[in-house]
Amino acid sequence: MDVALTVRSLIQTGAVGILITLLAISLHFLLYLMKVHSSKSKLITSSILAIILLTGKYLNYPVHRILNKFTSLGITHHSIDNAVKALIWLCFATLITSSLNYFVWEDNVNQLQQKSTPKLLVTLINITIHALFIMIIMRTVFNINVSNILAASGVGAFILGWSAKPTLTEFFAGIAIQMGGKLQKNAIISINNDEGILSDFNWRSISITPLTYNGKVLNHEVYIIPNSKLQSQSVRILRKPGEKKIRLEGSFFISPYSDLTICQKIIKNALLEHATEDSICLTLSGDNRGNYTISYTIMVHGLKNKVFFNESFEKSLIHRFIKNSQPIGQTRLPWTIDEKSEQSIMTQCTPEPPAIKNILQLLNRIDIFKALDEEDLASLINQSTTEYFIINEYIFHERVKEDYSLHILLSGKADAYQINNNRNRVKVDDFKMEDYFGLQSFLLDIPHRISVLTKEGAWCLKIPREALSPLLETYPQITESLGRLLAERKDEDDHTLEEYRQHHQVHNEPTSEMFIRKIKALFK
Repeated sequence: MDVALTVRSLIQTGAVGILITLLAISLHFLLYLMKVHSSKSKLITSSILAIILLTGKYLNYPVHRILNKFTSLGITHHSIDNAVKALIWLCFATLITSSLNYFVWEDNVNQLQQKSTPKLLVTLINITIHALFIMIIMRTVFNINVSNILAASGVGAFILGWSAKPTLTEFFAGIAIQMGGKLQKNAIISINNDEGILSDFNWRSISITPLTYNGKVLNHEVYIIPNSKLQSQSVRILRKPGEKKIRLEGSFFISPYSDLTICQKIIKNALLEHATEDSICLTLSGDNRGNYTISYTIMVHGLKNKVFFNESFEKSLIHRFIKNSQPIGQTRLPWTIDEKSEQSIMTQCTPEPPAIKNILQLLNRIDIFKALDEEDLASLINQSTTEYFIINEYIFHERVKEDYSLHILLSGKADAYQINNNRNRVKVDDFKMEDYFGLQSFLLDIPHRISVLTKEGAWCLKIPREALSPLLETYPQITESLGRLLAERKDEDDHTLEEYRQHHQVHNEPTSEMFIRKIKALFK
């Protein structure tokens, strides 16, 4: 009979507990509809429920008297009291965990500390707190001796831990990794030269969304790396969550037959096309045989710029080494060549240049050179240089303060870009054969305001000031034409014009006359 009563009491206690829990879930759902989510809604729900239960216990459960008066359920006062006391303890446990989650673990504090709390640690603390309160309920509400349970659980935990040793190894490795705080979700990391976005942590492993060499995100693939393996490997953090800059590293072998000064300058200028000078670090190392290696570290803004760097930098750099007659040593060529051929690498990698006759015809079609006779045009071409640029190679860049020649596109296509405030390239113009550019830098001796990047292989004629200077005395109309041309372009770049006026303290002089005077002074 006592057993039956005990079972009945437990059933009644469970039924009352389930009913009150359903009411709490309804309140939680109502808060969710009011857009009060996560730990905040749990905190509010547990607080309201605790107040209601404590009030009901203080008033000696008026609901019990109402149920006995109008129903025949026969729920005892003792069953309701056990259910309420158990739920009060659970409310306290939920209050503690939700308060920790809301006020300590989550963004309210993390936004100030810039440090996320390990998810595994939070889960472990929450489980421990609830387990402690469950033992309190067993001892104080149901009068169960927990000492025997703890003793038995200790033996069981030893057996379980021994059998699940690999799993526990992953678990504690995960806690150690997350407690370090260096690896964070959405960071871009590199493991054994494999790059990816750290997409998720869990108690056993981490998930990484891979990135290809050129920076493409492979959303349909996921790498799963066990925590224990990750803990024993070298991991490079290329970009932390929320940061715009991505760290890129590399090295370039310098042959002992190369001119080290020229090579360093080529590499530095090539890096300036992708990053600002303060974001570039170059390191030179060598051996007793005269072999050198230049290592670089740069910070680029965003995946888009990283993709462009990986696609263009190495090919462009090798091509410039070849154009400057510098041996490339052990570096692998990005083009196929015939090693048995008697032709040089430069000849094999460069298409046939435009004939002088074709260049003469092209210059005759350009307004500023129409006044020149054939002999003067030929002299101008002889004093100029033709240079070939591969696809995705800069003809000049606004951050590289050199090469203020006048550039004329003899073949191919190119785009003009400017660097915006977010350090991204913004297309502002495009060029085709017969177009010329770099005019302001050529005539006013000021830095380039644009960067010109080839869309395909292109030949370019580079006219230095020294080649044009003697022709200005013979053809004064060229000076006037260039002055008017610069004046017409002033509306396209009022900022550059205003800076020029302030620098040279010229304010009231008409724009075209100011430019003509400057051109004459520069080309004396």
